[in-house]
Amino acid sequence: PSIAYVIEGLLEGQFEPRPKMVVQLTELNLARQLCETLRSTLIDRKNISVGSAKDLEAAFLFALTWSIASAIIAEDRPKVDAVIKKISGLPTSDGKVVQAHQAPGTKTPLHEFVFDCDTVSWQPWASIVPDYEPPVDGKFASILVPTLDTVRNAHLMQMMLRVNRPVMFVGDSGTAKTVTMQHFLKKLPSESYQTLSINFSSRTSSMDVQRILEDNVEKRVKGTYGPPIGKKLIVMVDDVNMPKVDLYGTQQPIALLKLLIERHGVYHREELVWNNMKDILFSAACGPPGGARNDMDPRFMSLFSIYNISFPSEDALIKIFTTIIDAHLQPFKDEVQKTAGQLITMSLKLFNSIVQKLPPTPSKFHYLFSVRDFSRVYEGLCTCTPDKFADGPSIVRLWYNECLRVFHDRLTTTEDKAFVRGQLGKLISENFGGSSSEILNEPVLFGDFLTARTGIEDEEEEEGAAPTEDVPRLNESIASFDEAKAVFEKMLNAYNTKNKPMKLVLFEDAIEHLCRIHRVLRMPAGNAMLVGVGGSGKQSVTKLAAFVAECSVFEITLTRTYGETEFRDDIKELYGRLGQEKVVFLFTDAHVADEGFLESINNMLTTGMVPALYSEDEKAPCCDSVRNEAKAAGIPETKDNLWQYYVSKCRDNLHIVLCFSPIGELLRTRCRNFPGLVSNCIIDWFTPWPEEALHKVAGVFITDEDVAPEYHEAVRSHFVFVHTSTMQASADFETQLRRHNYVTPKNYLDFINNYRSLLKTKRKENTEMVKRLDGGLQKLIQASEDVEELKHELAEQTIVVEQKTKECNELLDQITVNTEEATVKQADAQALEAKLNVDVEEIAVQKGEAETKLAAALPALEEAAAALNDLSKDDITEIRSFAKPHVLVQAVTECVAHLKSWPDKSWKGAKAMMSDTGFLRSLIEFDKDKIKSSAISAIKKHTANANFKPESLLTISKAGAGLLKWVFAMVNYYGIAKEINPMREAVRQAEKSLASSQKELVRVKKELQTLEDFLAKLKSDLSEATAEKETLKEKADTMSRQLTAAEKLIKGLSSERTRWKEDMGQLELTRTNLLGDCLLSASFLSYLGAFSFDFR
Repeated sequence: PSIAYVIEGLLEGQFEPRPKMVVQLTELNLARQLCETLRSTLIDRKNISVGSAKDLEAAFLFALTWSIASAIIAEDRPKVDAVIKKISGLPTSDGKVVQAHQAPGTKTPLHEFVFDCDTVSWQPWASIVPDYEPPVDGKFASILVPTLDTVRNAHLMQMMLRVNRPVMFVGDSGTAKTVTMQHFLKKLPSESYQTLSINFSSRTSSMDVQRILEDNVEKRVKGTYGPPIGKKLIVMVDDVNMPKVDLYGTQQPIALLKLLIERHGVYHREELVWNNMKDILFSAACGPPGGARNDMDPRFMSLFSIYNISFPSEDALIKIFTTIIDAHLQPFKDEVQKTAGQLITMSLKLFNSIVQKLPPTPSKFHYLFSVRDFSRVYEGLCTCTPDKFADGPSIVRLWYNECLRVFHDRLTTTEDKAFVRGQLGKLISENFGGSSSEILNEPVLFGDFLTARTGIEDEEEEEGAAPTEDVPRLNESIASFDEAKAVFEKMLNAYNTKNKPMKLVLFEDAIEHLCRIHRVLRMPAGNAMLVGVGGSGKQSVTKLAAFVAECSVFEITLTRTYGETEFRDDIKELYGRLGQEKVVFLFTDAHVADEGFLESINNMLTTGMVPALYSEDEKAPCCDSVRNEAKAAGIPETKDNLWQYYVSKCRDNLHIVLCFSPIGELLRTRCRNFPGLVSNCIIDWFTPWPEEALHKVAGVFITDEDVAPEYHEAVRSHFVFVHTSTMQASADFETQLRRHNYVTPKNYLDFINNYRSLLKTKRKENTEMVKRLDGGLQKLIQASEDVEELKHELAEQTIVVEQKTKECNELLDQITVNTEEATVKQADAQALEAKLNVDVEEIAVQKGEAETKLAAALPALEEAAAALNDLSKDDITEIRSFAKPHVLVQAVTECVAHLKSWPDKSWKGAKAMMSDTGFLRSLIEFDKDKIKSSAISAIKKHTANANFKPESLLTISKAGAGLLKWVFAMVNYYGIAKEINPMREAVRQAEKSLASSQKELVRVKKELQTLEDFLAKLKSDLSEATAEKETLKEKADTMSRQLTAAEKLIKGLSSERTRWKEDMGQLELTRTNLLGDCLLSASFLSYLGAFSFDFR
């Protein structure tokens, strides 16, 4: 009966309006879920008696509630509850604890109770909700406040896990489906379970799913894969109904999951062999069908136990966020804590009014508000510190700012923004009337950048200032735009010194967007989607905000062949940096070369990692890089734990900023196909620039141009007027002709640039024309002056030519005289040279004869020298030792004494002469040419003796024989020298005379050469003078011709001179008017092309 009522609305034979299910289920599905729930309930039946019908009936009633009624929407649950109780026929009880033979009363539905097998009684779910424990890591994203809903859902998951039954949570966005599942899976023992998160989108394919699964299992035996032995892999699939339906009505990823769950395996895509997949369990979460979410195959849903996750009640929300804010505000003053207690009620009222008044529409597709937005508001509130928020109004103003950032900044129309601000103002006035003016005071700017030091230290070092000590960056209220602008301008200057300079105008609207983006980037895992038309400044503001937030910026660079492979390589590079630093991943419309890129972006936003990005080998270095950090955090050093820690660290350091344009249907389609783009990003909708911004932007660019200061305001006003009037005309254009013309800040910047370019071009053309005319006039004036000067120069040149002709004639006469003198001297020199040649020959003959005769005496001299060389000191000592020498020996010593002119010729004197240590050396070096004739006469007395010869003495004394040879050689040389000395003297005198004659010849030749050189110089001077004369004459002729031509030209252009003066005056007036003419031309060029003839 219960199934009949739920499926068909049939109750006791009567049809009633059947209760609505969050997804439509079949009877078989409900019956299967009932059996599995009952089996799980009875597994641990320690205190349940099998024979006790009451105990079994209570367990069956609990299983019936969470099977037949598990998918019923919250509004219809009371009806189903009443039917089940009625069918059971059990008495009811309104007590807190209900016994097994009873059912909870009408005031307490079965959904609010759990059947406790230990006590065999019904216990309220609320009674088993544990106390809140702040997360160990202190991250806001790790906070999960236990509530009745979270405990109940976790218990149901545990029951299904016990029987290996897949679980599917179905509920609207923001109902904590994913968070509850993730928190439950995180608490499972890591030694027994391994988890894998997969996020589906409209572009997810079955190949993607299979690749992710194969990347997270390992081979056990041939054809069998699974997690490590002893573990089970639990795969959590989020947004499971997002994949698009193909031509045959199939959702391919879901078909693959169905095969995996039913058959426990898949086919290899290339080899087409069956691979078993062991120890893999599945859980899933999705939203109700509608929009981009599709109806799933009933056969697939029949494999799951399906539970409707309804929106938390107000009591649950109050408990959750009161618990969070109370834990954070413990060190604050009582006033702040008391004030913060009122904010949750105000937040609920604001949320309900926004959901009611601002529903999503096709043009406002992103108006999706959920509990996730509550979390973002309170995440912002948790950035407050006691130093900066010491009273109640300050914390309320921070709440006001966070509500604006979360709810207001995504709104697209002025009316919607005014509604939210009005609601906030109303709530603040009602609850904090006395401080409302202080709280609502504009501007509402918050940030921690006032004490930021990024990039400023370098400037201080350059200026010589002492660097300021690091000050903690604390979130605080910024008093005015000027205060924020001063900081951002310093940061912009620092950014421009380190990066490619940006010309960013910091008007008030830009400062607001800077603060908004900076707020997101300072939060762990903070992501933003900036929506605005081209030229709004989304990328520039993001880069500066990232610099202020101490994050680097990463962008992909598209090439012609850029595709999925290159994109994944770039993502790997990004994650390599994320392990070391905080990085902003800036991704724009232009980067979407393939819509598949957004699939990876969606996964990065939802799970923090692109599935199957790394192979097992590539994961190892990543795990090693965080091993010490994980160990310090108390995390077990397993491969899975280290990888999850690395992914978590990368997710905290990653800030994805999407810059998209709202024009057309593309953004709406992408957000529908990839829900993570909206649900995981803070949206900042860039509205058209206000007039204040337009004025400031124009002012910055105009100051760079040569425009007189008195015209600056008029030019800026014209820029603003043209832009704003075109926007109004575009609205009329759309109304009348149903044609869109988007007027964007990019058009405005192009307008300014067109004006600057046009003004510069036209001024350049004007200047060139003026220069040409002025040049012509100056040339005419100069030509007249040049003609007069030319006449004067021509007269002077004629005189110079005549003078040069006279000088040439004089040089010619001098050359003639010098040539004759040189001829005479050359003849004298030749005669003298011939005579000297004859004398040289005669001297050579005489010298040869003398040398021949002298050569005859040389053998005897050489023999005497050899004899002396044969003698030694001992030989001389021997001869000296004779007390009474032999007659011949004494005769020899006397001869030596005569030759050396030794005074004592006796034997005693001879011994004294030979006792000299250099005696032999003196004989060898004896001067032969100084021998006296008296010595020769004395020697001849001894030579008459026939025995007085070396052969005779050799038997008596070797030294005597050697000395005698020397004596004979000297006597022989004397005889020859006496004959050849006259000949030598004659040769010497002849040579002396020859040398004198040669000197005379050299002198004559030198004089001749000097004369020839002088003659050559005269000829050269004559040649140069003649050439100079010809040049001067030619120049004079040319000047004469030029003078004639110039006189004709000046006479012909005399009428043009007046016209050119008039044209120059007109050009000066045109240059003055260019300021306005170019404004009009640039306006037409920049804006009117899209309009029809009538609108133009």
